Amino acid sequence: MTTQMPQSLIDTIIGSIDIVNHDSFNDDDPDNSGVYFFVEVAIGPQLYTAVLAGESTEHDRVLGWYEQQLSITNNLAALRVALLDVFSEHVDDPDDEGEVAGYFEREATAATTLMDNIYTRMRAVCSQRWDEILAADYAAKND
Repeated sequence: MTTQMPQSLIDTIIGSIDIVNHDSFNDDDPDNSGVYFFVEVAIGPQLYTAVLAGESTEHDRVLGWYEQQLSITNNLAALRVALLDVFSEHVDDPDDEGEVAGYFEREATAATTLMDNIYTRMRAVCSQRWDEILAADYAAKND
């Protein structure tokens, strides 16, 4: 039986993370409504990749962040490429309001899907680690 890590414990871990570096892109358009920050986060000695979604006019207001379980040295470039691929469609005619609306709708859908996938992987890693902690605790009590 798999024991899920309690959400409160995940929240505690998330709350203890220190941001140690960041990079961002927003299609070089200050009016772009989607800004994604790629950050290094430190949990003890371990570095992880995180992506934060914010609004270009309110960089400090983070809408959400999703931790990826692999080391930033292996994944920052890959995550950036993935997001650029997701947002590779450009609006041909910025004056076409319908096309612009459709673009941002597709962008929002793609961002949500990508971040949900990253969050799901993070939860899976947390659950696996929680199982390891419980197994070690059980073994220590039954030696």
